[in-house]
Amino acid sequence: MKIFKGLIILVLVIWGLPLGAHAQDKAAGGGELLGALLNPDEAFVYDDHGNRNPFSPLVTASGSIVTFEKDLLITDMILEGIMTEDAGNNIAIINGRILGPNDLIGAFEIMEISKDTVVLQKGQKIYTLKLKKEE
Repeated sequence: MKIFKGLIILVLVIWGLPLGAHAQDKAAGGGELLGALLNPDEAFVYDDHGNRNPFSPLVTASGSIVTFEKDLLITDMILEGIMTEDAGNNIAIINGRILGPNDLIGAFEIMEISKDTVVLQKGQKIYTLKLKKEE
């Protein structure tokens, strides 16, 4: 692990990234990546500034290029989590987005969110996403 950190620091120095006072870099708004590499116990939180998630696929399961969110297929949807409430204000996390009933994701409208499923509608077709259970 020490060799790995040393190699990363060497590459950053060669590229000319500052290795100055870590606290000053953070206060100035820079150095978060370097700080995360040097201190893996500190969590790095990516701020997307409202842009597309860079980790979401650009190609659908069928091999076509996703150009807009409207091009999403049901097979591209990943149900990552569900939060339920006794009052019925349930939310789902699909492809990294927090959504509730009547919200749209692409051309799909969320009709219902239960404890382990989300029902979506696109046109006249109804689809159900099931939450995968952890093993």
